[in-house]
Amino acid sequence: MSGDTFNIHASGSVGKVQDSATGIVNNYGTTSLEVLLAKIVALAEGVRGEVDAPRTRVLDDAVDVIEDRANRDPKELGSSLRALLEIARAAGAAGHALLRAVAEAQKLIGM
Repeated sequence: MSGDTFNIHASGSVGKVQDSATGIVNNYGTTSLEVLLAKIVALAEGVRGEVDAPRTRVLDDAVDVIEDRANRDPKELGSSLRALLEIARAAGAAGHALLRAVAEAQKLIGM
């Protein structure tokens, strides 16, 4: 495989490269954090009806920060994820998937 170059350009692309000489396998995918953040936004919208009005405003603010990719500040992202974690807990069983997704995102960014 030495000297071979593979370029994959597409939304959701996943590639696998294996060095036939050493057997080392590297898996490459889309930016997992961005994919996960998009999932978090969708899950947050799903728990909207399960929380009270003040938490809904917090949810909206957190989603705005997550969706603003161009101006996203890492500290604000961390705060938004923590806020969504609390909202997911308040939503009970309806917030379980959001809770797991937020925890996964926090792990990805080292929180």
